[in-house]
Amino acid sequence: MGSDDECCSRRAKVLLPTTGVLTKQGILFYHLRRYALKSIHLQRIKQCGIELKTGQFSSEENKRLKKNWERYAVANNIDCSRAYEFAGGCSKEMSRDERINLLMFQNKTNFVPAMCEGFNDRTGRQVISRMLIVYHPGEKSRPEWNDELEKQFEKLYAEGCSSRAISIRLERPKAEVDYRINILRRKTEKPYDFDNCVVELADSTRQVLY
Repeated sequence: MGSDDECCSRRAKVLLPTTGVLTKQGILFYHLRRYALKSIHLQRIKQCGIELKTGQFSSEENKRLKKNWERYAVANNIDCSRAYEFAGGCSKEMSRDERINLLMFQNKTNFVPAMCEGFNDRTGRQVISRMLIVYHPGEKSRPEWNDELEKQFEKLYAEGCSSRAISIRLERPKAEVDYRINILRRKTEKPYDFDNCVVELADSTRQVLY
């Protein structure tokens, strides 16, 4: 193993508590950083019986995320309009010193754990990634999903439009449309009735069974 790999391995182990998932400060270790978890982290989470969510955030999760940011901003005397910057959206426009100073401030004030409060089944990376989307400047002009959008979506889906076509027509992210399609399918598709199904068997198969 090279020196870089050994260094990464040591850093990964530092995040892990001796046992369980809570640090000495009572913080879930997978809420300490915004970076992707290593296999050693995922293994510990699985061993502790925690099932992490995947996929799009629900409207309730989005509300919780916004509440967490507002609470953190007020507690640390930060202008609420800086949410996108704190999530990392302005990194390319910032100087190296500005990025380092912001990161040091975030570490000092437990920014990532604060944003992850109430998200026991999400990782720090998931929460901050979602924050980037929720507070993206382009999102401010986009209305919340509502009954009227749902009707338009169901009509377009019934007409056989692809998710990309629906995304364009409704001016919504394709990932959101895919998520809505999955929900609609679960609501409308009937489970297969295995008890009453008739299966035609080949003659060779009948000979083996009977």
